[in-house]
Amino acid sequence: MLASNITNMNFRTPIVRRGLVSLLTAMGLFFTGATQAANLKSCHPPGMSDAAQCGVVKRPLNPKEPNGKQIDVHYVVVASMAREKHPDPVFFFAGGPGQSAIDVLPQMIGSLKRLNNRRDIVFVDQRGTGTSAPLQCTPDGSVPLQESMDPQELPKRMAICRQALEKLPYGDLRFFTTSIAMGDIDAVRAALGAETINLIGGSYGTRAALEYMRLYPQH
Repeated sequence: MLASNITNMNFRTPIVRRGLVSLLTAMGLFFTGATQAANLKSCHPPGMSDAAQCGVVKRPLNPKEPNGKQIDVHYVVVASMAREKHPDPVFFFAGGPGQSAIDVLPQMIGSLKRLNNRRDIVFVDQRGTGTSAPLQCTPDGSVPLQESMDPQELPKRMAICRQALEKLPYGDLRFFTTSIAMGDIDAVRAALGAETINLIGGSYGTRAALEYMRLYPQH
């Protein structure tokens, strides 16, 4: 409701503009100030010529044990340069499952340019992807392609991969689910101080976005 009301306001009126900034600041929604609170650092993600802002949130591997083993969830904010940008950023959900949102940032940011005019765009590496407690099977380059796709051999290689992943410090694979990962996304939202966010997903990312909406309809 607040976002739609903001859209309809006349920002050219100085009184309205000053009053709106004061209102958003008081409510913790003025995103520029919120990014400072999130301890963001200037960075250059691979493939990006322009600087962005990188951040990380500590998250419990098991949500039911908030003081237990922790993982780092990494994200990148491509900030809007508008003087009067909107307070509700856009979060991009990558596909897969298993794709790194940060890795596809250079390919996606052009398509999101118009949204980026007035809103920050946020790319979060979902747990298990990219640099957020990654789960990657090591490919065996010595195995011919035809053999690697053999339906009789594939389960064996998957079992070997699973055993290797379970030996990682964060290798309890029970906690790498879409629902748990959406808790990480909401932690990023909270760290950035955004009351509400907009969602865009590609492929599996559309399912992840729907799960976020189901779990956090207020945001």
